[in-house]
Amino acid sequence: MEAMVSRFRRIGIAGCIAGLLVVAVPQNVPARAAPATQGDPAVGPHARQDAEHASVPLALAQTHGSITPRAQVKAAPSAVAGPSTPSVAASNKLFREVFGFAPYWQLSRNASWNYSLLSTVAYFGLTANNDGTFNTSDSGWTGWNSQALTDTFNRAHAAGDRDVVVIKAFSNATINGIVSSSTARQTLITNTINAIAQRGLDGVNIDFEGSTSSSYPNLQADFTSFTGQLSAQVHQRWPNAMVSVDTYSGAASWDAGFFNISALAPKVDAFFIMGYDMASGNMPGHAGPNAPLTGWTYN
Repeated sequence: MEAMVSRFRRIGIAGCIAGLLVVAVPQNVPARAAPATQGDPAVGPHARQDAEHASVPLALAQTHGSITPRAQVKAAPSAVAGPSTPSVAASNKLFREVFGFAPYWQLSRNASWNYSLLSTVAYFGLTANNDGTFNTSDSGWTGWNSQALTDTFNRAHAAGDRDVVVIKAFSNATINGIVSSSTARQTLITNTINAIAQRGLDGVNIDFEGSTSSSYPNLQADFTSFTGQLSAQVHQRWPNAMVSVDTYSGAASWDAGFFNISALAPKVDAFFIMGYDMASGNMPGHAGPNAPLTGWTYN
């Protein structure tokens, strides 16, 4: 985590599913060599959560409303953009970026959430297939088309929060199918832009949780290239959109894993660090920020 703070300006801790969001500020920092014990997790944090809830029945009504524009709430007088209060913050009165995920299995509780404590609400999420289309038969798609999500987005916008959509892929095979094909890449980018436009959103969160593998030697480079391509096209359409990438807690300490932070940083607005419970899942032998809370990985 120290490496991450030294390479980027830290700006906040996330809400509904806790992690760390940092502004992508590229600096000329040489890549670190990976310790012998370091590696990507076999299964990413969000992938574990998604698998745990994928079979949960959703009793959500089909959407019948539209998304209202985000309210422009005047920022607090001292909340001037700078190292401690970056301009990436939303338009409410928070002094830090507070990024909260709204997963499909929690949408029915949206009325109880305090949106004034958040600056960005990210719907988790739309599942990408290896050809760049969206999976239209999973729970994420059901949530996407639900009135509960419309209500969530509208409540967030009323509080001055950004609304973004999470585009997710959790297997090397699926990720490689997308990022290694120019056709699949553009299909997913086009579908993502259409999704943002359809719901009147303010950006996208890229949640691709891959791992280093000799079977896919170009996965890191292709993912980096895809991310830049998606970010460029989203920003061309909406210059003020927020494009963020979810990364592992140890990703900034070495550039030999799935995420090459040094290469990704100039292409995106922020990173969401999946620092859930501990760091030993992808940094074996290294102490994490705290002991396990949910039992994802043995420490």
